[in-house]
Amino acid sequence: MINLLTNLLEDAARIRPDHPAVEDARGSLSYGELADRAGRLAAQLKKSNIQQSDRVGVMMPKSSDAVASLYGIMASGAAYVPLDIGAPTPRLAYMIRNCGMKSVCTCMQQAKRLIGQLDGSGVQQLVLMDADEVPESLAGNFEFPVITRAEVMDCSPLDHPASVGPDDLAYILYTSGSTGQPKGVMISHRNALAFVDWSCDEVQVGPNDRLSSHAPFHFDLSIFDLYVASRSQATLVLVPDGASMFPPSLAQWIDSAGITVWYSVPSILIQMWERGRVDRFNYPKLRKIIFAGEVFATKYLRSWMEKLPHADWFNFYGPTETNVCTAYRVPAPPSGDAPVSIGTGSSGDTIYLRNNVGVAITDINTEGEIVVDGPTVALGYWADEQQTAARFVVDEKLTGSTRTLYCTGDVAIWNDSGNLTFKGRRDHMIKSRGYRIELGEIESAAYSHDQVNEVCVVAVPDDQIGNRIRACVVRHKGTSLDRNELERHLAKRIPGYMLPQEVFFLEQLPKTSTGKIDRVSLENQEPSIA
Repeated sequence: MINLLTNLLEDAARIRPDHPAVEDARGSLSYGELADRAGRLAAQLKKSNIQQSDRVGVMMPKSSDAVASLYGIMASGAAYVPLDIGAPTPRLAYMIRNCGMKSVCTCMQQAKRLIGQLDGSGVQQLVLMDADEVPESLAGNFEFPVITRAEVMDCSPLDHPASVGPDDLAYILYTSGSTGQPKGVMISHRNALAFVDWSCDEVQVGPNDRLSSHAPFHFDLSIFDLYVASRSQATLVLVPDGASMFPPSLAQWIDSAGITVWYSVPSILIQMWERGRVDRFNYPKLRKIIFAGEVFATKYLRSWMEKLPHADWFNFYGPTETNVCTAYRVPAPPSGDAPVSIGTGSSGDTIYLRNNVGVAITDINTEGEIVVDGPTVALGYWADEQQTAARFVVDEKLTGSTRTLYCTGDVAIWNDSGNLTFKGRRDHMIKSRGYRIELGEIESAAYSHDQVNEVCVVAVPDDQIGNRIRACVVRHKGTSLDRNELERHLAKRIPGYMLPQEVFFLEQLPKTSTGKIDRVSLENQEPSIA
């Protein structure tokens, strides 16, 4: 019976032990080999006193070792927490402390960044997945043991599963937070499997498929890549680092790697269309294309669908707190400029639209907030009862039950075909390049500079990346803060994908008649630079 994510790998290793499970730049691992490595890591973690539901970080580039680490952590009974190696070190240290990590699986290069960052954090060990001995540069620099790959491989694979249930924590994904610090979304095995089981059947993935892995493991799109591959006993193919963000290389790689199922944010497909010279390829093996995370500009979607008429196209929607909760199979290249629908409930979820006073909306073309009821709704936010209570609610009047719902903050309408059309956000959260970004977090980072008097960060719609981020800043009188200095300041506090593409310095921020910052004015016209 499959009721844990680790069961997927166990079954695949039993049924197809020699079938390629994961490929990276160094080669491939079979399902038997992947299960063996995961089992040895699980044994090492148990030996190191990692307990059920402890949190273990994964801080390394994407690789077969990283995939084995995710499975090994869960097999030990712990939950994994993938860390964005592109994020500033203080931000990573905050996440490690915030969720009380007991261990971090990492590599030598990334371990060096943690020197001096983890004292008193509660971390009990580092596990170097790429070293057979501790290098001199790390020896003696931590107040806890550093375990090597050789020690992991010396362990016999864990021969009995941890006593974990489907409602126990499987992983935590950190997302941008409005308070200036990221917040951790807690996902159970049941939450993830509801999506994995549904999507495997919906997309019809089989053992002969080759699934791309473009999304980083700290991004929720990776859940499809990782676990639909193992559920269907297909092959997960990791996009090489050199190709990931270089459209011509990526366009060529999809063809040469024989990818049959592609999943990414629309902005990646748009960049390939604009700069990847995709006219060189017909992609005869590419049969399923899924996009999610942001609105796909219709003109680009139409161009891609006309180029690849043999492929099936799917639009998945859902915040990290629900993974994917609606889906729409795009039947034909769309006409006009209106965005395609986000569909109806998926993964066993029921979708409600609710107005400002909490009443369900059933009429077409009437805006309401998307509220999700079903098995993919997360457990809440780690160590944040206030935010959890605000977004994860019980509404018996709406559902007739005491199940916990998730209030997305996204606004949609029911259209005349019975599907949902996404309309936007109620707050200052945006999507850019598929990443969910709280504009308030960027503002908080900017306000921490002693020369910033006032700041407002807004989003400007952009067909290629979803939204450009614009920071409008008022300096303290007599100061000389410039863009380069502000960007250096922000880069130490927030990840690169959150850095503003535009920075304007103003004498003052425009205000509405009620005294609030006039965000619409800042979004719709370029203010004069002070």
